[in-house]
Amino acid sequence: MFGGKRKALCVVAGAARDYAGFFGVAKLRELVHGATDFECSGALQVFGFEHHLAAEALAEICGGNDRCVQHYAFAALAGGRNICWRWVACSHVPTTVLLVRALLIANAGDADAGFVGQRFEEYDFSFKHVVREYPNEWPAIDGIDLVVHLGSSWSVYWDDVSRNVAAESELIREAHRRGIPLFGICFGAQIMAHALGGSAERAKKAEIGWHDVIATPTYKVLAGTWMQWHYDTFSAPADAQVLALSDAGPQAIQMGRSFATQFHPEANEAIVSRWMGGEGAAELAAIELMPSTLIERTRSEVERSGPAAQALVDWYLAEVASTPMPKAKRGRH
Repeated sequence: MFGGKRKALCVVAGAARDYAGFFGVAKLRELVHGATDFECSGALQVFGFEHHLAAEALAEICGGNDRCVQHYAFAALAGGRNICWRWVACSHVPTTVLLVRALLIANAGDADAGFVGQRFEEYDFSFKHVVREYPNEWPAIDGIDLVVHLGSSWSVYWDDVSRNVAAESELIREAHRRGIPLFGICFGAQIMAHALGGSAERAKKAEIGWHDVIATPTYKVLAGTWMQWHYDTFSAPADAQVLALSDAGPQAIQMGRSFATQFHPEANEAIVSRWMGGEGAAELAAIELMPSTLIERTRSEVERSGPAAQALVDWYLAEVASTPMPKAKRGRH
């Protein structure tokens, strides 16, 4: 099937994958040196992302060659593996090789992922809209590379949506167990916390409008002024790391490849304008916030929050979606 150097590369790549050894990685790196992109792509496809040194090995093998990084990442995707995005997100190369399969879970008529969705699409994620109201119509998550959970006017604890909440919670648990990256926003954060061992409840104070979020220097990508529109909050699961806070409670959490924000990084002017209609108008009146004031503030803030949301997605792909999965323990048979 393969000839010459490409065949040798593939054989050594397979050995490196199967034995996860430093010698296999070193030998593959030696053979890749001076090989063509075509030869490299075949070897890297065989190598695969199951290797526990995947991120480090990619850096060693490719030596900073962006085209090699691109071949490696998308060959791994073609093999149906959960991709380590660190090197794609940092390489600044066009990623047009393969559309990446993603689910966007949102209520009917509210499936606008704004700045966040736009950035994911720039990485060639292809979203299928999953309607919260109809869990019986949801697709299986087999072969899915990302699940994004948008906000909602629902509360996790409402009795009349308990079946829908249970279905989405089960999807979250299954995706989390498999290591499929999850990205939740607002209600998406609350239901993720609920599904993975925390809880969602009514907040002591609502947040509507642009509010400050505090994060440690390690997670400065989360810090700043972000759009908020919520009456509920959540308690983080015991094994979750709280990455950011506000006066109203947790603002960002991470558990392995599962991540969520209480704030709305996706919010652009069109989204905020839509929220201001219907029940939103009454909610603004209740806190004496003029619609004209909010939309004027939004027009000013999105000049900064748009690029900040893009940076957040970049960070998520590089640092969260690529988090190594713990190896399953093998027992005696």
